[in-house]
Amino acid sequence: MNTKIFQSLGLTEREAEVYLILLDTGSTTTGQIIKKSGLHKATVYSILQRLVDQGLVNYIMKEGIRYFESADPETFLDVLREREEGLLEILPELKKKKEQAKQKQEAYILEGLKGLKASRDKSLKILSKGDELLVLGASRASNMALESYWINYHNKRVKEGIKARMLWNETAKKWGKDREKLPYTQLKYLPKELETPANIDIYKNIVDISVFAEKPFIFHIENKTLADSFRNYFNLLWNQDVRIYRGFDAVTEKFWSMMDPMKQGDEYLVLGANYGFGGQKLKEWFTKYHVERVKRKIKAKLLTSSEAYQGALEHLTQTGDPGMKFGEIKRLPPEFSSPMQINLYKPNKVLMFLWGKEEMVCFEIESALLYKNFKNYFDGLWNQEIKTVRGLDGVKELFLETLFCGELRMIGARGYLLERVKGFY
Repeated sequence: MNTKIFQSLGLTEREAEVYLILLDTGSTTTGQIIKKSGLHKATVYSILQRLVDQGLVNYIMKEGIRYFESADPETFLDVLREREEGLLEILPELKKKKEQAKQKQEAYILEGLKGLKASRDKSLKILSKGDELLVLGASRASNMALESYWINYHNKRVKEGIKARMLWNETAKKWGKDREKLPYTQLKYLPKELETPANIDIYKNIVDISVFAEKPFIFHIENKTLADSFRNYFNLLWNQDVRIYRGFDAVTEKFWSMMDPMKQGDEYLVLGANYGFGGQKLKEWFTKYHVERVKRKIKAKLLTSSEAYQGALEHLTQTGDPGMKFGEIKRLPPEFSSPMQINLYKPNKVLMFLWGKEEMVCFEIESALLYKNFKNYFDGLWNQEIKTVRGLDGVKELFLETLFCGELRMIGARGYLLERVKGFY
């Protein structure tokens, strides 16, 4: 018979072996047990004494010699009942010690993807309907490694009515687009300079810091002071009205992201649109951008600086929209010339861009009031009925604008321009 079942009942392997020998042989002496088990004499005596103490073996004396025999196997049930009663008696004290130890043990590490899942699953047991989970810095690596798990987790969270506010890295936008559609869910993105390789989850008095390295791990901390500190930091980032992006990649990524929330037929406004300030690299990038914008059928209304008008006009018509179905352009007076342009898009976003070959900067501002004021200013400039142009170049550009009108009527034309700009008409 396999001794493992007896080991699970609390016997050692050798105790189980001796007990089975006694079951097979009945009443016998230590000599027979030593012979059958192959154990040392002292070891057998020690085992027999332990089995006697547990009530699993009995002995009788015959002519001064001890004869051992196994107790009724049902004795095991009595032993288990005694152990259960003893455990129940000390269980409250054990729980008390566990709770005290839990309060002392404020931090531990879980390794591997299973550890990450176990820690996040714990949040669903701790949080209740109306509670909130904060997530700071969710990364591309996190979503790639656990894509199906996160979908399942957030579905469970929503079902339980648990709220979530998440500040993700820009690199995770691909997954963020789906996540932000869920109920009880708000999502924003961190500026590139604040991106982090770690995910930080904050809920109740708990902070979980997950790192998706070659060997993923999670640092689990239960500490009210620390959780409150992280919560304050999260809210500071969440509520900030102005974000700053620097460098070609960060600025162009922010410009491109403007299209993400837009649907076919939506439009954005550009006040002081520039052309050429960022050099050839930026021109090539804008070619790709406008091709994609036209493909998505997103409209753009541009009020350009005076010197940028011609270049911007040609750019718009040469990127898939020769008839300007998805673009409108007008020119500002020369005194409005500036390397800064302002983009406006609903519901309350204002993007200010400073273009330059050496440095590019974008200021992102979320303000319904600022958006409204800039839009009113834009509309006033756009809808002005009288425009003054100066010089032959100004007249040429004015006539080029008429190419996008349905009709042109000329009153009192006498040919002065035909003589001065031969070949233009």
